[in-house]
Amino acid sequence: MPGMMILKSRNRLVLAVLIILSAFSFSSALAQDNSSHTDSLLAEYKENSQPLWDLVYSEFKPPENSAEGMVVSRKSKVFVSRDPYDPYVYGVVVDSCGNLRIAVGGEVVVLADLATDTINQGDWLVTSGAYGTVMPAMPDFPYHPTVLGAALNRWTSEDSTQLIKVLLTPGEKVSIPRAVYPENR
Repeated sequence: MPGMMILKSRNRLVLAVLIILSAFSFSSALAQDNSSHTDSLLAEYKENSQPLWDLVYSEFKPPENSAEGMVVSRKSKVFVSRDPYDPYVYGVVVDSCGNLRIAVGGEVVVLADLATDTINQGDWLVTSGAYGTVMPAMPDFPYHPTVLGAALNRWTSEDSTQLIKVLLTPGEKVSIPRAVYPENR
């Protein structure tokens, strides 16, 4: 795909080991309760775990008002998402060697909407009405939503951090379990 590059390919055996180590490392980090939870957990996640999948980066620069973990959308320009179920969801702002970039594929940590009670592992995630955050797609939405990706771990509003691990597949239109959609959409 023009404007995107896939970084580093790994051997399948090494990848399997990294998956196990990454899942253990991230869940251990979430279990800790400390005062500066979001920043310290993000730093610990970066230091102690390897991503499960390689990241695919966009050629576009993140918006000026963005921060790591924020969801961005793209219409005529890239902007921080602020509408629920945004059909133009594009990716997530990540830190790549000290520079902010937009990841459009791979495993990343994303800010969850604090108004959401629970996000379960495997839930399809969509943009929420809160600035730069995600929520689970609900079956009462009237048409197939455009998702950011799937949750890789469980998250509740009682967690000590606002971060959730996500496998990015932005732009996918999916069917939500228990949802009823009109035939013509």
